[in-house]
Amino acid sequence: MSGAGLGLVIFVCLLGAAVGSLVLHPRVPAAHRGENTHSVVKLAIGMMVVMTSLVLSLLMTSAKTAFDQVDRTCAGSRPS
Repeated sequence: MSGAGLGLVIFVCLLGAAVGSLVLHPRVPAAHRGENTHSVVKLAIGMMVVMTSLVLSLLMTSAKTAFDQVDRTCAGSRPS
């Protein structure tokens, strides 16, 4: 699938989720729409953001290490 097609599929999924949440919001009991629920959701999203940033930083570090190793290997075989 091309990049544009994948982007379109993701956009449609996010749009469907947004419309679905607008439709379901009035049906959710008031007890589940309280301040405690909001704080728990914010905490869970914060944890997911922290874990995502850790994974991405480890991925970037791994890629940099791999490129540095290839660069050292190629630099050793080049004539001076």
